[in-house]
Amino acid sequence: MKKITTLFCIFFSSLTLYAQYNNLSTDSLKVLLRSEKSDSLKVKLLLRMGTRFGYGFKRDDSVLQYLQQALEIANKKYFTRDALIARTEIGRYFYTTGNYAESLKNLLQNLDLAEQNKDTLLIFQNIKDLMKAYNKMSDYKQELLYAQKTKALLAQLTVKDSVLTFQFVPTYLNHMAMVYLGLGNNDSALFYYRKANAHFQTRRYAQGIAVGLFNLAEIFAKMNNIDSSFTLFKKSILYAEASSRFDIVCDSKLN
Repeated sequence: MKKITTLFCIFFSSLTLYAQYNNLSTDSLKVLLRSEKSDSLKVKLLLRMGTRFGYGFKRDDSVLQYLQQALEIANKKYFTRDALIARTEIGRYFYTTGNYAESLKNLLQNLDLAEQNKDTLLIFQNIKDLMKAYNKMSDYKQELLYAQKTKALLAQLTVKDSVLTFQFVPTYLNHMAMVYLGLGNNDSALFYYRKANAHFQTRRYAQGIAVGLFNLAEIFAKMNNIDSSFTLFKKSILYAEASSRFDIVCDSKLN
């Protein structure tokens, strides 16, 4: 695997470019795209436009087209990492919209390419998206397979890889919980959700704590422990509001 320092220099460089466009509307980005001469920045603009789906964004039926255009340019110009990012987002778009066959096709191909390029971050990200896709399909056997693969990859990390550890340890724990939840084993699901929540509590990460408490509240509700469930939902709301994740707040209040 590449040195983690190099990996995150590249990653945060990309984030800096994205940040320039975060506050611009899609229409404004289209104007920039028409006048942009650099193929590299065209790809960044298209990726920014193409990832505006899901929570917090209005529906835009063109997002898939933007991502496909980004992938086409990246492949043509041999922008290897941009192509990997574009295909990851295409896979994510497909499972978000319920087209699981296309999602798996893109994510599995991308995981193979990410492994060939030894791109640690995108290996983890594609595995995470594969687990999400399989969970939506209720294919818990495959979700468990990739959760175990995540655990094996985490075991290879060192102290220097603390950012990856922070991000993907709870990914592993949450998906183990989701597997057991799908299989009807609430006790095992509760065990893993508690470990995920403890991970975020130790690091005082409000958004993660909000999700963790919400997951625990749902488990207790399924176990007919209504008092504990209600208490955890209320705590989840406080942390969700603190992190401005109002979608979590809405989920908690609806329950």
